[in-house]
Amino acid sequence: MECPMCAELYDEIIKIPRNLPCGHTFCEYCLKQILSLKSYLECPNCRRKFERNLQIDQLSKNYIALDLAIKQSQLQKKLHMCDKHFEFCLFFCEDCQLNMCMQCIASHSGHKFVKQQHSVYLLRERLDKANQKLNEFISIFEKENDIHLKNIDYYNQIQDTQVKKIEDHFQQIINELKMQKDLVIHEYKQNFDLFKTQVEFDIQLQASLQEYAQQQIQKVNELDLKLKDTKVVKNDLIVNQIEKIEEDLVKFVKEQNSKQQKVTQKLNIPELIFNSQIYENIKSTVLIQKINNPRICFFGNNNTVLQYDLKKNNWQIHYLNQINNAQQNYSFICQSFSASTTLQNGNILICGGGKSNEVYQISVHKREVKKLNSMHYARKEHSVLRLADNKILVMGGYNAIECKMLNNCEIYDFNSDIWTKVSKMHFQKCAFASCVNPQGDCVYTFGGFDGIKRLSIIEKYNNQNDLWEILPIQLEKPLSNAAAVSWKNANNEDFIFILGGGYDECFSSDVFSFKNDQISLFSKMDNGKDLRNKCIIFGNNLYTIGGNYHICEYLNLENKQWHQIESYQKQILDNLDCWSCAISFSLQEINIELDEFHEEEDMENMDNHYEKYKELYKMYVYDENQ
Repeated sequence: MECPMCAELYDEIIKIPRNLPCGHTFCEYCLKQILSLKSYLECPNCRRKFERNLQIDQLSKNYIALDLAIKQSQLQKKLHMCDKHFEFCLFFCEDCQLNMCMQCIASHSGHKFVKQQHSVYLLRERLDKANQKLNEFISIFEKENDIHLKNIDYYNQIQDTQVKKIEDHFQQIINELKMQKDLVIHEYKQNFDLFKTQVEFDIQLQASLQEYAQQQIQKVNELDLKLKDTKVVKNDLIVNQIEKIEEDLVKFVKEQNSKQQKVTQKLNIPELIFNSQIYENIKSTVLIQKINNPRICFFGNNNTVLQYDLKKNNWQIHYLNQINNAQQNYSFICQSFSASTTLQNGNILICGGGKSNEVYQISVHKREVKKLNSMHYARKEHSVLRLADNKILVMGGYNAIECKMLNNCEIYDFNSDIWTKVSKMHFQKCAFASCVNPQGDCVYTFGGFDGIKRLSIIEKYNNQNDLWEILPIQLEKPLSNAAAVSWKNANNEDFIFILGGGYDECFSSDVFSFKNDQISLFSKMDNGKDLRNKCIIFGNNLYTIGGNYHICEYLNLENKQWHQIESYQKQILDNLDCWSCAISFSLQEINIELDEFHEEEDMENMDNHYEKYKELYKMYVYDENQ
């Protein structure tokens, strides 16, 4: 790498390494210096002399020495000079994390050290690891940031919904107060009108009495004129007339004194006293509703109610004839292939079945049954759903009285207790899966049976414009007796799951995801099931019970893992094929008073206010740990 004469590194410009015929190598610069001093060229190493006409620049280059010199030169540019010995620091001490030269090695005895270029490699390797770790953190931060942004959107939606509920609630209070105000004013005016009428009557009576008094005065004056011209009264006529006038006068004076006393008395006008309690009864509150005692309920023959307690994870059985309906003039009989849905208050609405068009509201927890107005049509193997406005939509089914499939639909309003016919589905069918989307404004039906064949069509109903449409996509295969249910995950994504049901070969074990009008396979059950809309989502778990012997299981929708639960076969031997199903619960309502905020007093306690109310943020939800 270095010229033996000048001890400098070879290069490609001046210090070019040249091979002498003797085999020794020197730089071109040194050979030219020798040739300039002597008339011939002599090898400084072996002293061999060469021909006078030898051209130095024609000698061959030693490329191996040149390459080594170039690499050494590049390395030296990266090396530091030792401040103590003024030599290149060729090594790196791992223990002291310092560069060192050859002479420094003795002072680092026993330490671990490597060549300096190796230490750079290690440092770069450490930097690469650090960079990789930082990139991983950035990726995690980005994902967490996305989750936070989605949570903000979700919280904004919850806030908008709750603010709308609060506005509606207080508007209702305002409307009721206005009605009460109008009623009080009306009654008050009626009382005043009564007093005014009485006074006006007294005025009229006073006028008539005044007229009577004038008449009596006229009679007195007439008798007085007669007595002026009469010296002796010959009979009792005038005497009797005067006595009559005196008697009437005494009576008149008494009546006048009594009436005068009434006039001078203070009128007993009703006085309105507004107590502050009126205002204390109107409080700013936040309504928290927590779901308690959630149970999956199945309604079957002989008014049997089979219940699975989702908190205690056990089965119970009751009979509806034990439920209190003694005050009602009817007897409830649960029909086969009826349909059920969960109401907003945790009660269950059950309708139809067999040849029935009757509708009942059942409170499983209070053990009460209430009969509602009947549907227009008898239905079985139909579908019933609760919409976002708390109205009930009933669709299709089979009319066992007229022996025909139905595409008729009707909506029930709890406020009026009236069923209203709405637009018909495009297909007459029964045994179809159906569910409401998570927003509650659209209804989907999947497959079904039209009396001849199973269907694969998907229909969509828009509650806002009362229109049915057939979607351009279809199920992968015709299905009847399937189940459908909607779910919103933690990222605020909407899903509809279609699962089970029967097709030409056997029962389906597929669980399909229906999202953005696209169908994809989400999971598979171990066994095919004839579910008939008997599918419940509670939290992140999707429960399927019966439909194939006594198999009971649930799917965790987050990790897509299936889990077995206790079977109901100890309570009843049935695959629940003709039973209807819905979830029942009770609501615990908590009114939280919103403290009046005083800036001077409460600014220091803002954190306490925040901690107090942030726990109340999740409204109308259940607590799985409770």
